[in-house]
Amino acid sequence: MSRLLPWAVLVISVLLTVLVTFMIHTSMHNAAEERFNAQIDATVYAIQNRIKTYDQVLGGASGLFAASEVVTRAEWKYFVENQGAVGRFPGIQGVGVSTIIYDKDHLASHIEQVRNEGFPNYTVWPEGDRKEYHPVFYLEPLDARNQRAFGYDMYSEPTRQAAIELARESGLPTLSGKLTLVQETGIDVQPGFLIYFPLYDNKKSIQSAEDRINAFEGFVYAPFRMNDLMTNILGDTHNDLVFVICDENEDPENIMFDYAKINNIDESDIDYTFTKTLTINVDQRNWILKFNALHSLHDDVENPLIVLLLSVGFGLSAALFFIFRAHNKILRLTEQSVREEKMIAIGELSARLVHDIRNPLTAITSWAQLIRLSLKEKPNEKISNHVDSILDTTERITFQLKNVMDFVKAKPKTITSHSLTSLFDESVKSTPIPNEVKITIPKTDLKIECDSSQIIIVFSNLITNSIQAMNGKGNIAVNFEVKKNNVIIEFVDTGPGIPKENMSKIFNPLFTTKETGIGLGLVSCKSIIENHKGTISVKNNPTTFTIKLPLKQ
Repeated sequence: MSRLLPWAVLVISVLLTVLVTFMIHTSMHNAAEERFNAQIDATVYAIQNRIKTYDQVLGGASGLFAASEVVTRAEWKYFVENQGAVGRFPGIQGVGVSTIIYDKDHLASHIEQVRNEGFPNYTVWPEGDRKEYHPVFYLEPLDARNQRAFGYDMYSEPTRQAAIELARESGLPTLSGKLTLVQETGIDVQPGFLIYFPLYDNKKSIQSAEDRINAFEGFVYAPFRMNDLMTNILGDTHNDLVFVICDENEDPENIMFDYAKINNIDESDIDYTFTKTLTINVDQRNWILKFNALHSLHDDVENPLIVLLLSVGFGLSAALFFIFRAHNKILRLTEQSVREEKMIAIGELSARLVHDIRNPLTAITSWAQLIRLSLKEKPNEKISNHVDSILDTTERITFQLKNVMDFVKAKPKTITSHSLTSLFDESVKSTPIPNEVKITIPKTDLKIECDSSQIIIVFSNLITNSIQAMNGKGNIAVNFEVKKNNVIIEFVDTGPGIPKENMSKIFNPLFTTKETGIGLGLVSCKSIIENHKGTISVKNNPTTFTIKLPLKQ
């Protein structure tokens, strides 16, 4: 064996470790992106669904006015309390009613009417001459904060005025632009908005915009404090994303809600590789939502897993390097010894080295299985998927260790007579066979003298090789026959065949065309067969591995 082979093994295995780690990292990144998009969809749905709920509350209020000649203050209070919108959905400040007043004479009459209802200090504010007034005269609950809005003429402020005119003309619930509610006390001031639902004279037509303007009588409306509203919509569920909501455009002064800011999330916790901007229409108003992920979306599982994979991979690379270097050294020291004695020494050394690798590998597998058991009580799909990846990885490493041992160890043969059919059956039991692979063997059995455990390894490796060549789908035919005191065993599969340029390399150590494996399976087969004084060869059309063994050793 070349002195350069251990270094070649080290370089290849390190490169494979890096490649596998990169592939897993890419896969986990894609999975994290899917979770990111799913959380965005859930957030957008929650916002839109909550606004629809408030529209339904306001629509019910408009129905109350449509069904009644007069809705008294007491009836309005009872209606709002019975709806329970304020208590059930924090963020809404109340549900109110405004009426339209066109001149100062009607304004004075309106003020006098409300004062006679038990509010002697009621007035419409701010003062000033306007072409129309839209004062708040019903507002429940009429607590200290809402009393600050009592009598406020919403038409006096441009943002509210624009929403009022759009709602009146469209006949649809309309959301205002960003504003500061008059209910704010100066403490914890939050961005706010209002939803207007128009009220019309039900005796008049409202088919056209002009009809609706002529039939218009006022609004039912609801004021909202944005931070309180969004905190309630999102609830206590932990989301691995942050976002801002902007009104109509992304100018900083139009930011209505900043999740990271109100939750004191440090900018270093935000992963800007995951970003998405959406525009949604809420009651005739465009909100722009800009999303970013938090590092917790993937780092809490990905980083430890990547470290684990690199540790296991580099550890295995180092182990293989020392195994092959030890193999070379022993071959040089025992150059004049017989092949069987050399393989026994290598096997003992390799067993110790592989044992040292298997111990931490067994511990990793046990920890992963314990995590899987704990997930039955508290399911977590994200962690469960990564546990499955760990178990798959350790299983592949175990398989590679087995190939190394099958190649380097050459224990003394225990020769006894065996049925070829029984040897084949044992090899099938120890080999995973896909459902779409069919294996046939001769009905006539033969006896052969051999070491059963070693021949089973050969049969199992050849079956596995055929399954991989056929991509897990096809037929494998096994044939037995006797020729001149030799038994001929053939494994024929329906795979695509071996490229001509690879035929001479197929039994070379570390040569492989598979994505997994290190190219020791067929080398191990060749070593075992030659140790039984036999030969193994391969040909194409169809792909056929032929073993020739003496009937008696």
